[in-house]
Amino acid sequence: MPGLTMILFRDGRADGGDALAAILAEIAHSGADRHSVREVDIQDHPGIAARYNVRTTPTILLMKEGQIIDRVVGTPTRILLHNLLDTRGAHTGATTQVA
Repeated sequence: MPGLTMILFRDGRADGGDALAAILAEIAHSGADRHSVREVDIQDHPGIAARYNVRTTPTILLMKEGQIIDRVVGTPTRILLHNLLDTRGAHTGATTQVA
C-alpha cells in the first residue's frame, strides 16, 4: 500500500494540463509501490475542492495518512514534484506557489 498520495485538482473545462498529466502518469508508474496519484476535476467534485481549500487550478496536494503534508499551487516542474516525493517528511504544511 502506497504511503503517499499525490492529488491533482484541475478544472477539466479550462486546464490545458496535458504536460502535467504526462508528468503525473510517469510519477504514478515509476513509484506505484511507494505512492499513488489521483485526479479530481473541481467542476465535477466541488465539495472535495472546498474540503481541501482548493481555489486555484492546478493545485497538487501531497498527503500522508490522510493529512496534507505539501501543497503546490500552479503548474510545477517534473523536478519539483520528484523533490517533493523525495523529501516527503521534511515538508509539513508547506505551500509552494508556482508562477
